[in-house]
Amino acid sequence: MYKIMLVDDEVWVRRSLKEQIRWNFLKAELVGEASDGESAYRMALELKPDVILTDIKMPLMNGIEFMERINADLPHLKIIVISGHAEFEWIRQAMVHRAVNYILKPIGEQDLNQSLSAAIRDIEKLRMEREEQLQLKGALNQSLPALKEQYLNAMLTEQQVTSARFQRLMAQLNLRVECHAFHMAVVHIRHYDRLAEEKFEGDDQLLYYAIDNIIGMLRFDSISLLSFRSSAAKNEQILFIGYLPGTSPNACADYAEEAVGQVRSSLKSALNADTCAGIGKGYFQPEDIPNSFLEAAHALKYAKSGNGPETIFFDEIKKKEKDPKDDLVENVAAYIKENFKEQITLESVAQRFAVNASYLSRIFKSESGENFIDYVTRLRIEKASKLMLNPHLKTYEIAEIVGYENTNYFSKVFKKAVGFTPTEYRERFMEK
Repeated sequence: MYKIMLVDDEVWVRRSLKEQIRWNFLKAELVGEASDGESAYRMALELKPDVILTDIKMPLMNGIEFMERINADLPHLKIIVISGHAEFEWIRQAMVHRAVNYILKPIGEQDLNQSLSAAIRDIEKLRMEREEQLQLKGALNQSLPALKEQYLNAMLTEQQVTSARFQRLMAQLNLRVECHAFHMAVVHIRHYDRLAEEKFEGDDQLLYYAIDNIIGMLRFDSISLLSFRSSAAKNEQILFIGYLPGTSPNACADYAEEAVGQVRSSLKSALNADTCAGIGKGYFQPEDIPNSFLEAAHALKYAKSGNGPETIFFDEIKKKEKDPKDDLVENVAAYIKENFKEQITLESVAQRFAVNASYLSRIFKSESGENFIDYVTRLRIEKASKLMLNPHLKTYEIAEIVGYENTNYFSKVFKKAVGFTPTEYRERFMEK
């Protein structure tokens, strides 16, 4: 119901208005009456009507003064002036103070109800506009996580993430993030689908929101933490760890490790999530965000292997890669070169280096570009090809020397690798 208030110093005028207004048709109700501007002002503040019909000339405070004061407090109020005075100045003053109509006495029923209908239409239109704005704002707030994820993932692959571009993006996403210095980190959530099933009946989007909220609640004294999901892997959460101005560069790595540690422990505590993480190098310019992210992703590969710390810095990986004794793939490759003549298998080599066979197979292919069996076979066939040029060695002897007990199987492997059988190879190349 729309609330209407009447203001006139003459009782008979107010009575006439009440009789003429088509209350049911307008879906309106009378909420109050006043006989002067002063009491009308106090009443309007309390009742907050939608429409006020007011006279101009009244005791204590006239209609113009009343309109001026009440408009400041109730800006959406609709005021219709009813007056026995047709002077231009009165009408002008009423319009200045946002009267929606000026009706001369004696008041006709049709004019009165048409004016009220117009005022109510304006009120309804304004309400709908406000409701649409609230809905739009709500939709924007709901879509903000998706926009954040989209824009921030795009930032990871940009060639030039300038400081101005970074700050503009943060402002657009309504994020407050310092970029005096920073680390990028990637947190991997193991068994993501199983976790979604256990906690949210398989709804991985709800799990994502839970993870985002848990991380978003963390607070640090010297860190601004920004978290978003990787567009490449739903089970990986990317962290931007920014440091406030004045933070010692020497302390940044410790802060990064602390932040990642708190993220992992919070996810464990709230969701029983098993995680590991990689942390990139620290930088000072947003232009290096993609570099730090790639380093964090590289470090994460080692953390996911289960053969090192659950949180590892890229710098630690580089140290390991520079030290041959710590480079598993290099050591395995060297061992195979020395022992390919023996009955060597993936399982026996994995056992020797105290690692899981499937992990060794995966990391060997990843780092060398060649799978374990192909690498062993290539070394054996390269050695066999050289031995074939020795006329004093039989084919079965060469097969045994390079690690094949079955001569027929050796011949098939040899032909597949070089395109000739051992006999054809000798005839072709020994003649030369």
